[in-house]
Amino acid sequence: MPLSNNHARPLWWKRSQPEKIAAKSPPNFPPNSVHQSVIVRRVPDKTLALWRRSDSIAHNQDSCSGARGVGTAADDCQNFCMRVPKSYFALTLYCLCPLTGVLAQELTSAETQALRSAPQGSVLTLSNIWSHQRDLPRIPLEISDVHGPQLLLSDKPEYFQTGNGISLQEEAKPGLVRLYIYHVPQPDAGPKTISAVIQNLGKHPLKFRFLRRAFPKPSRDYHLIGKTGLIQFFDSHPDKTFRRIPPGGRMVIDPDMDATTVTTDELVHGLYEFKINQPARISVFERDPGQSSIAVLDQLPKLPRDLPGYEGSGAGRGLFLTSDYDVSGENGFAIDTINGPMRLLLADGRKDAWVRGRDSIAGLEDGRDSGNYGVIYRVRLKYRSGDGRGLALFITKPGRGGRWCGGQAGAVKVSRGTWPEGTVAVPTGRVAFGNPGEMVFIQKFPPLRKGKTGTLEIVYSPPGASCIPTPMLLVPFQP
Repeated sequence: MPLSNNHARPLWWKRSQPEKIAAKSPPNFPPNSVHQSVIVRRVPDKTLALWRRSDSIAHNQDSCSGARGVGTAADDCQNFCMRVPKSYFALTLYCLCPLTGVLAQELTSAETQALRSAPQGSVLTLSNIWSHQRDLPRIPLEISDVHGPQLLLSDKPEYFQTGNGISLQEEAKPGLVRLYIYHVPQPDAGPKTISAVIQNLGKHPLKFRFLRRAFPKPSRDYHLIGKTGLIQFFDSHPDKTFRRIPPGGRMVIDPDMDATTVTTDELVHGLYEFKINQPARISVFERDPGQSSIAVLDQLPKLPRDLPGYEGSGAGRGLFLTSDYDVSGENGFAIDTINGPMRLLLADGRKDAWVRGRDSIAGLEDGRDSGNYGVIYRVRLKYRSGDGRGLALFITKPGRGGRWCGGQAGAVKVSRGTWPEGTVAVPTGRVAFGNPGEMVFIQKFPPLRKGKTGTLEIVYSPPGASCIPTPMLLVPFQP
């Protein structure tokens, strides 16, 4: 089913969720609680008041200082008041904030020409917009918690510095489960195996079936693994058969991971979604290659979140009952090309807070997934071509570098535009990007006829091995 500018969604967009799957509960996570409500968080942007005025604008020092907190071009505004007709609205903005304002954030003629011929997934250098990305108006959003599968994250301790042990052990209810494993073995200790086991806690046989799975070959190229993992996950298909576990029995979740050995600094990255019909205990651990995952589980120590004597590592661990968000424009907001470039920002830990959950090993009821890794955002935004231009969608990185944030890679799913719908590697043609000014070209949406409203769709999950957030920019362009 193709994606188009109507309300039809392709099969990969839809979710089938059991009626009694565990969902977001109060902080104490009662064992049998099921919470069905949908939580909506509104993420407004004060700067959009500038764009929404229908007849005139009054701008003074108070409005400028009010906009500073959300990172806008208002930082450079002057202390004066001014009223103008709406027909001169764009010109007024240029006058209010010269150089760092809207004009400086438009594409240059050379950048427009490069965009016209650039292939999907390519890296473009758009220095003007990139250097002022924090000044761009942020799209006002409604982020609805639709719960999704039970999310199990195993990324703490990220490095098994002290040797073999269990990094995650949680009980899951019957229904859908998403499991994200992100670990590096004990350094300088020879080959190791990192694996996961599920145990049937129910009174009846447990049926286990993969809906999605991704296990890239471990390596020391973390960006490549993070990107490949998302591509495999987005493009995978449900297994046609299921495996069966007797009551009290155990089973290796991914036989391929269980048969793999890794050494110093090699990253093990597994992202899975599966369905179970009985309560189960899921454990993630490191062991020696000669040991049996089923038998050794009872002998391994349970590891603390942060190992004594070592710097804390990893985004978090535990069971999180929020794993899927639906994202739309606040109050039906539509992007209009006449207003210039805008910024879509997800998983920033501020306006879009980290999900919280339970770490049973640590006895922690309010642990964080710092980065919302493993969470899936399904974005639907309306757009218009008020000035006859199209919209280009880019992914970039914040203007910070450092030891761990110099590069970025990943993948997204995007609806049809000039190019067909599908998964786009971020970037294509090379592993990562991240030099100043660089952006990855995801899709271009041709201009709509006057008075028409279109819908663009994005499926996004924060990429492993990359720093968060990963801003997306929607930039008008002349075809």
